[in-house]
Amino acid sequence: MQTWPHQHEQGDPVEFISHVLRGMRFEGFDMTWERRVQINDTVRVMDQSAADRPLTVQFDLMDIETSPLDYTSLQTMLNSWSSQYGMHTALKARTPLLCIHVDRYINQGSEAAVKSERPIHFWGAIDVPFFADDELQIETAEYQILAAVSHSGMDSAGHCRALLTTWPTEQPPISFLLIDDDQPPRRLRAEPEWFKRDVMCLWFCHSDYLDLFHMTDPLQPDPIEGSSTSDSEDATDPDRMSLLRLLASMPKP
Repeated sequence: MQTWPHQHEQGDPVEFISHVLRGMRFEGFDMTWERRVQINDTVRVMDQSAADRPLTVQFDLMDIETSPLDYTSLQTMLNSWSSQYGMHTALKARTPLLCIHVDRYINQGSEAAVKSERPIHFWGAIDVPFFADDELQIETAEYQILAAVSHSGMDSAGHCRALLTTWPTEQPPISFLLIDDDQPPRRLRAEPEWFKRDVMCLWFCHSDYLDLFHMTDPLQPDPIEGSSTSDSEDATDPDRMSLLRLLASMPKP
């Protein structure tokens, strides 16, 4: 932390993630990607990234203008990234863990870039492209959502909150824990609409590495107050059992 440049101000969450991964040298992350194009008989690498830098996706203006839906799926953004600029872009290899950064700022010609609050659907699995060889052949691998971070406000200010995926054993199922400052986690059945409009960082695990743990302890989690159809409901105490499930479901070394 002594080398973190934003000691006394709010820093960007994705920049912080890269800083931590680079400093701690965690295993399980190899997010190196390349952008390739074939010129005559030669495949050339036109751009590439570092292994500790999250993959950045952007909105496709054509998708926003032509889609009848009022949201964009993360898979659509990933597909646009893979074919951006008429080239082939993919990870160099399958990585156990993956972090995706959503660039919410849209450049509108000569006008200044503006932040988009278009909702992004990210729940479930996504297919992530990776190169199968040193040429242009691309295959996909399935990744499951682990967690997501939202950022409300502008770059230099605002508020960050996180959703953590849980293993839904309750009925009706509890799918997430909402993590916020100075309060216990809140148990959610679905991602809130406001979170979809502000989500900007997502963590995924390769499905082959994901160890879903089923809690067999006879102790039951605290009951949810007031069963209703709302997006979120608070537990009377911190949801210890759900946190244990979450920790147990993380990939094993």
